[in-house]
Amino acid sequence: NDTFTTDIAGAYGIAELHSLSRRFDCKEDSVTVCDTISYEGKGKITERLVCAFEPIQKNEGILSVHNCEIAYEKENVASVSIARHTFNGKPDCFTIDFELKDGAQSFTFTVK
Repeated sequence: NDTFTTDIAGAYGIAELHSLSRRFDCKEDSVTVCDTISYEGKGKITERLVCAFEPIQKNEGILSVHNCEIAYEKENVASVSIARHTFNGKPDCFTIDFELKDGAQSFTFTVK
């Protein structure tokens, strides 16, 4: 089967996070990841991707990372921020933070 789902809420240790179901849909040329969230906390939810290459915002809803494109569901995203992280004075990785809108219960992105 080219689709599988797992619940990863336990990895975060947050009592208000009742479930975080992550579904992967794998196709020949892409992978789509969909998180469905059940959260009763008061804080913001941020989805974070970590990558070795610098992400570039091509336009709203699409990022370019090295030779890949990440298309994300912008309807549930309040903001996107990209940061470079250095360790021992050398660039090590980049992060892409997708802050979800208040009340959003899902986030979907496709890597192609």
